[in-house]
Amino acid sequence: MRPGDTFHTVNSEKTSFDETTFARLYLPVLEPVAASLYQLLRTLKTGRIARLLEHLSIGLPKFESALDKLSALDLIAIYEAPNQLTLDVKSPLTFEAFLADAFYTALLRARLGASEFEQLQREVPQGRRVSKKLSDVFRLSADIKTSEMPVSADRHGFDLSAFKTALTSQKLRFLNEDADILQLYGMADKFQLDWYALFKRATEAANADGTLNLAQLSAQLIRENLSAEAPDLSAVANLSEPQRQLARVAKAHAPLDFLAQLKRQMGGFVSGDEKNRLSALAELKLPDDVQNILIHYIIVQLKRASLVQTLVNRVANDWMRHKVATAEDALARIDAYAAEIEAKKHAKAKPKKTVKPQPAWSNPDFKENTSPEAKAKAEAAAQQMLDALANLGKEKS
Repeated sequence: MRPGDTFHTVNSEKTSFDETTFARLYLPVLEPVAASLYQLLRTLKTGRIARLLEHLSIGLPKFESALDKLSALDLIAIYEAPNQLTLDVKSPLTFEAFLADAFYTALLRARLGASEFEQLQREVPQGRRVSKKLSDVFRLSADIKTSEMPVSADRHGFDLSAFKTALTSQKLRFLNEDADILQLYGMADKFQLDWYALFKRATEAANADGTLNLAQLSAQLIRENLSAEAPDLSAVANLSEPQRQLARVAKAHAPLDFLAQLKRQMGGFVSGDEKNRLSALAELKLPDDVQNILIHYIIVQLKRASLVQTLVNRVANDWMRHKVATAEDALARIDAYAAEIEAKKHAKAKPKKTVKPQPAWSNPDFKENTSPEAKAKAEAAAQQMLDALANLGKEKS
């Protein structure tokens, strides 16, 4: 990414925005630069990245850090191409939805402190939410023509217009447009997928003739959803003895003590921000031994000087999605993630075939282009050498 690269924003005009909620909930977590960048992206459609840097009076590293924060909080989705960024701008969560998210609230509590955070919580409606999903209550008839439906992003971010445009660009098509579109809305709602995620999965399930096979896609999503409820931790059995020893150490120390020992060994100290991040992880009910493996992974394996917030968030999110519950689970997930990265590298690498150069005369189609004069001269030189050898033999005899 360079200042001269271009950026384009999409869907910014479709975002809903509550300034009070953003200022009270998102700003403390994002901090001013990232919050200001989000506001800019809601109003600018395209331009050079340098334009954004000038607006914010920051350099490229701070810009990239701000993008990381916005994408981690699902305020933008980033798509990178050579010399170009496409930024899909998303709506912030509502006040209630933000405070209902365990990870977001842990981050906010770490920033605001317990008393101010509890004041915010008092404003959230109390009681058990019994509202139904749209797909639980309403069933659209197959007789309804989807061509008559308004084409726009729904409340879950499924943008049918963008989906259709991407489908055309990949030269794919619906098998039965009306029925398929109804099924897409149902899958987007049930599995909480936006249009881009659903499009990527739909292309993988396309038939050989270029039509979408949504029945196959739906079955695959159902299988994945069921398997996610019971994590596969068979890799735990493959841990090495040093990993098992690390797991035992992780179980024997509190996260703050564990981090402090690592920092002392490296000649550093635990900062106030790092203490806040450990508090946020505790709010997520992440076990102490899992927190310790996360600390070791970032500080020792990734060789970071401190617990970088965006990195902690990404790893914690990934482990929570994969139901990591123990130090052994965390170590197995680290190995699995490394294997995934290695597989992607091998998939991208193209093997180079080494060709040993062969003399021209070994080619069956080789043609002699030597002139008669040159050939006669070479034959004369060869004869002269033979005569000299013959005379040398006579002299010795």
